[in-house]
Amino acid sequence: MVAILARRLYGRHIAPRAEHVRQRIKEIGQGKFDEEIKSLMEATEEKLRELYAAREIEK
Repeated sequence: MVAILARRLYGRHIAPRAEHVRQRIKEIGQGKFDEEIKSLMEATEEKLRELYAAREIEK
């Protein structure tokens, strides 16, 4: 339990945030992905399953 607490505290308060994460948060705040999110929210379950199956998997 102490190790988990130490890891979480380190990650939250000590470890520097990655620059690409800061940039992505800024883009989200500016509404860059609003159209894509809206289309996903309106998609049927079948369409979501198709998109999920066709996604590009990082290696």
